[in-house]
Amino acid sequence: MMVVSFRLNGAAGRSAVDALITWWTRSEWVHCEVIVPHPQTGELWAFSARSDDKQVSARPLAQVVSDNVGWLFYQVPIALANGEPLWVWLMDQCYTPYDYRGLVHSMILGRPSRDSDQWFCSELVMAAIQRYSRLDLLPVDPAFVSPGALRTWLINEGCPKFQYVPATLAPTPV
Repeated sequence: MMVVSFRLNGAAGRSAVDALITWWTRSEWVHCEVIVPHPQTGELWAFSARSDDKQVSARPLAQVVSDNVGWLFYQVPIALANGEPLWVWLMDQCYTPYDYRGLVHSMILGRPSRDSDQWFCSELVMAAIQRYSRLDLLPVDPAFVSPGALRTWLINEGCPKFQYVPATLAPTPV
């Protein structure tokens, strides 16, 4: 299982970074995470490049999302019998620096500046989807995908929206 979560501008308080992302991308969706179960325990973990951490980090889902306010969740089909390779790849990305320069270059200047050892949130999530999902993907550079564009793309691909329940995701789409 792979779930992608999206945070609405203002859901975690207003910030200058969120305001800039909203203004530039013309979308209220300013952050995204990829959520996968731990291969041994099944506990849900959220992975993302987080500007507040200045790096890619993994946290238990309950530490990232305390309620449904300002968050949406979409299930993405994975191309594996189990998600362990996805988990391993995401763990390998942890502590990779946040890609501030790449964010500015791709989202504002419109030209890639893909530093292979840095990520911003939607870039990391799109790379995970391209590597491990069963979705029929167009060849898109992950550095050009904003959270809002990624959410629209998942909706157009028919990915079901899910309800958050503390420490789990409800099994039925909403």
